[in-house]
Amino acid sequence: MAGITTQNGFFYKPNYGAFGETEKNLFDAALDNTDGIIKIVKDKTEGTVGGNIPRYTTDEIQAIVDAGTSSDVRVVFNTTRNALEMWVGFAFAKVL
Repeated sequence: MAGITTQNGFFYKPNYGAFGETEKNLFDAALDNTDGIIKIVKDKTEGTVGGNIPRYTTDEIQAIVDAGTSSDVRVVFNTTRNALEMWVGFAFAKVL
C-alpha cells in the first residue's frame, strides 16, 4: 500500500490503513528531509550560514536604482544560484 507525497514533495502521505516498517521509514524520511530544508532556510535568514540576508536602507536601494536606467526594481529568487537578486529594469543589480 504505497502512499503519495504532498504536492511539493515535502511530506509522505501513507494510504489509509497503511502500517509497517516500510511505511514508517518513508514517513520518517520525508519528515527528516523537510526538517533539513527548514533548517537551511532558518540558518540563511538568521545568518548562521553564509551571512545574514542583507537589509538595505532606502538610500542604498535608491543608489542601486539610480545606477540603472529604470525605476522598475524587482527582487527575485534565482533557483540556479539559490539566492535573492535585485534587478533594475532588465539589468542585474545585486545579489541580496
